[in-house]
Amino acid sequence: MDSIQQALQRRRYAVLTAPTAYEARQLLQRRGKHPVHLLIVDPALPRGEAFALANFITASRGAAVLFLSEIVDDSMGNTGFWFLRRPFTMAQLIHTVRLIVRA
Repeated sequence: MDSIQQALQRRRYAVLTAPTAYEARQLLQRRGKHPVHLLIVDPALPRGEAFALANFITASRGAAVLFLSEIVDDSMGNTGFWFLRRPFTMAQLIHTVRLIVRA
């Protein structure tokens, strides 16, 4: 995620990182009412934490969610979340982030 963080920061996106879903929730609570526009998450987090975190941030902050996954199938399109299949280039990631944030 470091290279993703750096690529987004170079384009003037403010980036917050957390190694676990629990720590991400803690970080969001400390931020208070500051807006969060997009969560980028790996769906491979243990125990379904990625989808729980995605649902939490969508419900509590109205943020969009982008999953970075090696496996993307048609059923995922019905979740209301965005998906970017790995491997991807940084250009593809930046393009996708721009589309989501502008939506």
